[in-house]
Amino acid sequence: MVQTLQFIYDLKYKYAITPKEIDYGRMDSLFKEGRAAFMINGDWGLSDYSNVLGDRLGVARMPALPGGGLPRPYISGKNFMVSRDVNRAGLEAMEGFMTFMTRDEVLLDGLFLLNRLPASLSGLQSENLVTHPILGGSASQLATGIPMPTVIEMRANWDAMKPELNLVLDGLKTPEQAAADMQRAVERMLAEGSDETRNGILKSAD
Repeated sequence: MVQTLQFIYDLKYKYAITPKEIDYGRMDSLFKEGRAAFMINGDWGLSDYSNVLGDRLGVARMPALPGGGLPRPYISGKNFMVSRDVNRAGLEAMEGFMTFMTRDEVLLDGLFLLNRLPASLSGLQSENLVTHPILGGSASQLATGIPMPTVIEMRANWDAMKPELNLVLDGLKTPEQAAADMQRAVERMLAEGSDETRNGILKSAD
């Protein structure tokens, strides 16, 4: 984490690549305006970028990190959720719907309609996807990903990281200080939220 924060700090203060004032909205605007050569974002933005940039848009794997390491982003999917109180007829109807929605041909229809990757290995290996100029690059990055843990404690992870990252970017904390404070913050959140966690609830800073 110290190395990561140092790298992000250097992008702004050593190499002067990152603008002095930057957030998600500013990054998004610079890219759409053609004033940023590339950006790192999730596939939720593909439809919007395709509409704005047309054939000027391309998708590729994230660049190598200092030292040659390759980024391995967290990945996750969309899920069906069924109430435990649903009756037998409702459950059978839901099972039929989910079976239909997870068929390769349906997943691939959604692929080009929604610009979202299919949730099956056979779908990801389809020629229509692999050769697609936009989604093929997204699928290539997906192959390097790590499934994000599906535990509510991840909320504490994000809430502990964000403020410390901002303090590093503002030049108010060193990477060493920020990394140590992240660890203390997440441990405190988990300790304070232990009762809520047991009940399936974790307070969010959002």
